[in-house]
Amino acid sequence: MVESLTEKTREDAVYWVNAADPASLCGVDLPGLKSILPSRLPTTHVVFHGERIVLVSRRLARDLEFRVPPEAPGLSVYLGFARMLTTRDQEALAAVHVQTVNGQPVGTSPYREALIASGFVDDYRRMTLRARS
Repeated sequence: MVESLTEKTREDAVYWVNAADPASLCGVDLPGLKSILPSRLPTTHVVFHGERIVLVSRRLARDLEFRVPPEAPGLSVYLGFARMLTTRDQEALAAVHVQTVNGQPVGTSPYREALIASGFVDDYRRMTLRARS
């Protein structure tokens, strides 16, 4: 019983890692990993849901790559890493600016509504999440 609860918790866990973190496998030259993980850059973040990569953020979220469909439940949870960028203790950003989603301008992206639900607002050719004061 305890083992099944632990397994369920791991499958449901949503977490993110900076690609340059020592615990990250980004940039490791292992067969099968190099093709699915982004480069090991400090401005890149990878969001996991269990063992699945659901979102890759590049250039401090300027470019987002969702690996789940726009109607997937939990998109706002996946975008939680962006709020962390504005609230962390070290080098917090005043705002996060998304310019593209899956290679498309954010304003025409099918993920636009999920961004709005997560606190982003339209801001000319991008969407912005500002730090809470």
